[in-house]
Amino acid sequence: MKNLQKHTYVPGSYADVAVKGKLDKYLKHFDTISTLEAGLWFFAIETNGVLSSESKKFCQLMAEVAEAPSILQVIYQRISVAIQNSIAFQVHTALQNYITTERNNHRHSSAAQ
Repeated sequence: MKNLQKHTYVPGSYADVAVKGKLDKYLKHFDTISTLEAGLWFFAIETNGVLSSESKKFCQLMAEVAEAPSILQVIYQRISVAIQNSIAFQVHTALQNYITTERNNHRHSSAAQ
């Protein structure tokens, strides 16, 4: 049981690791410390749609800046729609590539006979 607990998935943990990797990478080249004038936020989302802790903080900050806490739900909905659109585009592109490859393979095999 102890071994199983070591490998238990925690939602958002992979996105948090991605943010840490981005921070490590960009800290070498940029001052990523936020100032009153600007800040650099790293936004990571897992393939299952879970946001990193940093992403959630950013969304909460945007709702605070808008001075409308209820807008947080709208922000999450828009992110969700953007992810769904991206996935749909990727599936469509993959299907088009598959269909094109199959047609080309069929043409070449027909021509060889």
